[in-house]
Amino acid sequence: MKHNRNTYLKHKCRCELCVADAAEYKRRRRIAMGGDTDVRLPGAPLLAFVRKMSDERIQHAVVKSWLEKGVSPYTIDKWCTRFGAHPAEVYGIDFYRGCEVGA
Repeated sequence: MKHNRNTYLKHKCRCELCVADAAEYKRRRRIAMGGDTDVRLPGAPLLAFVRKMSDERIQHAVVKSWLEKGVSPYTIDKWCTRFGAHPAEVYGIDFYRGCEVGA
């Protein structure tokens, strides 16, 4: 039996090779889908912006995650464009500095 992500999923193998291959697949997929989570910016400015622009309630878990772990530039862009703003309007030059870190 070949050990890889497929073996991890189908046969529930949890050897080092299968676990590493599955983790690498998830990382590559996350990046391909536009979610490079290595770059994080503080969540407070985005949270203040969303609360100011909308009556929409944000789930407590999301607020906690933004404040504790920060927010990816992709998430910032998604929320800002939802309300017709550019992320630089919320974060200023820090948005571009944050994006350069991941490049």
